[in-house]
Amino acid sequence: MLSGPSFAEEIIKNNPTAVVVASENHDAAVLIQKTLSNKYYRVYTQQDVIGVEIAGALKNVYALGAGIVEGFGYGYNTKTAIIARGSKEIQTFAIHYGGLPHTIFGLAGIGDLMLTAYGECSRNRTFGYRLAKGESTETILKSSKGVVEGLPTLQVVYEYAQEHKIFMPILEVIYGLVKGTVTKDEAVEKLMNRELEAEFSFAQI
Repeated sequence: MLSGPSFAEEIIKNNPTAVVVASENHDAAVLIQKTLSNKYYRVYTQQDVIGVEIAGALKNVYALGAGIVEGFGYGYNTKTAIIARGSKEIQTFAIHYGGLPHTIFGLAGIGDLMLTAYGECSRNRTFGYRLAKGESTETILKSSKGVVEGLPTLQVVYEYAQEHKIFMPILEVIYGLVKGTVTKDEAVEKLMNRELEAEFSFAQI
């Protein structure tokens, strides 16, 4: 699987880009790495296919949230908090499925999440931004130039996390904001006034 922070239109312009190819077959991954790598396109290898797949899917969900935060008028403090703590929730979900925690700190994880959450080309960030500005889901999707992958992913992951009791408070709030069951003020209340906790437990380090 090939993943990582890469807008196609920037690749075409030969903007230096780094991605990762994940395969349980190391030799296959190396073959793809050597075939695709060039002066402007650098490919790394790794074997955590599950982690890369989950990171690639869930980064779209948190990009929705980043767009919503931006649309609400909050600044970089808030947006970065969503991204950083969102990456922790992606890690939690990946580990649940057998993915490796360090994958989420790499190109397929925080790398792709940052690109999708901050990039103006991001359909998911743009959807969240427009939604927060008051446009309806139907209106945004009709005018979108591509698929907003985060929406169906959000639905599936929310339902799975609820069923299996996976703690993902930011995802839950994003779901409520997208569905219209949570207001801006309620979202802040739910996330900022939860019980205080350590950033990491010793078992996670």
